[in-house]
Amino acid sequence: MAEKFPGEKIIKESEGFESKPYWDIDHWTIGFGTAATTKDLHMYGYRDDEVSVAQAKKQPKVFIVAPTHSGLPEEEAQSRLEADVQTRVGTLKAKLAGAEVPWDKMPNDLQASVLSLYYNVGNAVFTFPKKHPKAGQPTKAGQALKSGDFDTFVHEAFSEKEGFVKAGGKKL
Repeated sequence: MAEKFPGEKIIKESEGFESKPYWDIDHWTIGFGTAATTKDLHMYGYRDDEVSVAQAKKQPKVFIVAPTHSGLPEEEAQSRLEADVQTRVGTLKAKLAGAEVPWDKMPNDLQASVLSLYYNVGNAVFTFPKKHPKAGQPTKAGQALKSGDFDTFVHEAFSEKEGFVKAGGKKL
């Protein structure tokens, strides 16, 4: 199946496929790293008290699978990934509308890199997250991306200074 957006294949390969919900840094995920719904969690036998963030942090990647459910079909996971990516591309287009090089003018390989990073760290590409000492301030990576300085974007986005992490809590 051809990817609809540059970067979709990279996301699939880096996330891998998991048919059952699992805890990923700060939220439940399923499939190719898309957000798991409460309905997903209940389908797999999680009780409401086990769905909480506090409980998940105590027991990451613990599966309580309902015996009659074999897991999320890969086709459904693909559909969820495509919808999630489409939403994120829309957000990136809006965020980069006034950029030196807007989303639609970026080369495909750069779109793939930006999308993959945005998929993993969200708005932290553009502003530091709440728990960071520089919370709410623009990142050097985001500033570079908006100004069309792609070399600096790549350098800053993948440096430890910006504090980006990927699945499993490892630095990118």
